[in-house]
Amino acid sequence: MILLVTQAEKGGFILNLSKLISFCKVVEKGSMSVAAKELDLTQPAVSKHIKALEDDLDIYLLERSNNKFKPTLAGELLYEHSNKIFAHIEEFQTGLQKLRSQPQGVLKIIASNIPGQYVLLNILNEFHKEYSRISFDLKITNSKQAVSELLKGEAKVIAIGDKVDNPDFVFNKIAMDNIYLTLPPQHQLVDRNDFSLEDILKYPWILRKKGSATRKKIEEFLIRKGINLQDLNIVGEFESSEAILDGVKSGFGITFASEYSTKNDVKLGKVIRKDRFSFKRALYLVTTKDYSDGFLVEKLLKFLQD
Repeated sequence: MILLVTQAEKGGFILNLSKLISFCKVVEKGSMSVAAKELDLTQPAVSKHIKALEDDLDIYLLERSNNKFKPTLAGELLYEHSNKIFAHIEEFQTGLQKLRSQPQGVLKIIASNIPGQYVLLNILNEFHKEYSRISFDLKITNSKQAVSELLKGEAKVIAIGDKVDNPDFVFNKIAMDNIYLTLPPQHQLVDRNDFSLEDILKYPWILRKKGSATRKKIEEFLIRKGINLQDLNIVGEFESSEAILDGVKSGFGITFASEYSTKNDVKLGKVIRKDRFSFKRALYLVTTKDYSDGFLVEKLLKFLQD
């Protein structure tokens, strides 16, 4: 069944599929009344379709013979090519339905460190089990750069560790993360629980570079406690969470770090988390409200909702 009824400008006239359907049905049935009944149209409507086609093409398409309608030579030509058009449309609809049920393609995602390396991969793994023909192009950067690339259209979906103020963004929470004060095992504060935040200002600190959502959330947490980031004795600023943890394990400094990034090192006793100073934050998958050509993104979002 041809469901698509639209118009397309072709060769100086308007090609209307609903008119072609009426014409072909009259040719097949030899009767306008029978064609109208099968198409659930009135006979005047079918007659109007035929007349409009003849006017558009400036040639007669049907003639009466023995009280039946038969195609003229031009009508035979139009009937032949109309059926080819209908066949192409049905092939397109079949392909489209197959694509909807078994989508394929490459989904580009730009993610910041924590969601990209520790959360998103598990989600994509489960998603890929259901949609095995979709592959992923995953780029890891900081949150600021990810937001910038979403705005520029470099990606249709990003994963970041904080919300940003943009009315065109849609935020889909994918996980909660705990941020802990994280120390090397040999640090003198490991066995103490009576110290305050002011007590740790004198110790060397290592942080993510500006543009990191983790750094931004740390700064907000400290401000709520009456401490500015500038009050810390910052001895290093690194690009990645792994570099931060390597610095902590080596004794280079202390930090606030994600529960996701420190999980294995805590189990192995390579770093120590202090529950006394911790806070929560949400991790998000972000799209724009009006993303174009976002069929694969739509599938991913629906998968998360389900």
